[in-house]
Amino acid sequence: MTCNVHGAYTLAPPGLEALADDDVPVVLPEIEVAAPRGSKRPAPAPAAGPAPAGRAALLELRAAQAKLQKCQPYLIFNNQVLDNLLTARPDSEAALLRVAGIGPAKVSAYGRLILAALGGARDDLRGPA
Repeated sequence: MTCNVHGAYTLAPPGLEALADDDVPVVLPEIEVAAPRGSKRPAPAPAAGPAPAGRAALLELRAAQAKLQKCQPYLIFNNQVLDNLLTARPDSEAALLRVAGIGPAKVSAYGRLILAALGGARDDLRGPA
């Protein structure tokens, strides 16, 4: 990639040297180019093995809360937070606070529901003994 006098850049093929303003060669890395709009991309391959237990319950919880609050599901918690929850498997509100993407507001609003969906709040689901 080189910069011309107007501040615009011209591209060189990946892996080839390009000259900057000070004529210092720079090797450009390989980059993935997005498909043009309207083109059909192959669907990503499904992950190997079954989905982790609790994923369907968390997705259902997220969709239900989003519908109640009339917002997009990712505003309840995004896919990365969902994966963090499945990896950490918190079993208490204190453990929820240690999950990346979950703070006091999320714990206050959805903590018990998340724990129930993950099976961490079994006593709450059974009721008094």
